[in-house]
Amino acid sequence: MPGEKTFALGGTGFTPGAFVRVTADGTFLGSIQADPTGNFADSFFGPNLASFRRTRQTFQIAADDSRGGVAPPVAVPVSRIGADLPDRARPRSRVRYRVFGFLTGQPVYLHIRRGGRTRGTYRIGTAAGACGDVQRRLRYMPLRRYSTGLYDYYFQHARRFDRAQPFVRLRISIIRTFRRVR
Repeated sequence: MPGEKTFALGGTGFTPGAFVRVTADGTFLGSIQADPTGNFADSFFGPNLASFRRTRQTFQIAADDSRGGVAPPVAVPVSRIGADLPDRARPRSRVRYRVFGFLTGQPVYLHIRRGGRTRGTYRIGTAAGACGDVQRRLRYMPLRRYSTGLYDYYFQHARRFDRAQPFVRLRISIIRTFRRVR
């Protein structure tokens, strides 16, 4: 599903060959069989946030093998990818684009699409920090030529728009344009 992320998790000290049950705040995430030395490592989909409006939440990750091997809970922050823009602005106004939840150290791009075609691509910056944040000031409508109507703003790591990659989509409506009088 676009926007979903997995995280790597590993553990040691479990019963060799036992199935280890992994939970986040009591919600089952999956299970994995411990190897002959009692270790496991796998990737799991991040738990769902308590509310769609929340962007970050910390979960207690726990693992047990039902044969006596229990790991103490570990706090893991999980965030969804998202973007913040002002709700309303003039098309030529410079605004702050803020995106979060992207992979740290990877570039983030804005793809502006309309009518099934990419009209422009802009590099927002490189995601940094534990939450993969990046910010940049741009015009609310950075295209040189545009008209009234709906535009889709997609934020993703791919340099060229790719529906198969995780993305955040915002829909922008341009209801009025102003032209300079010469």
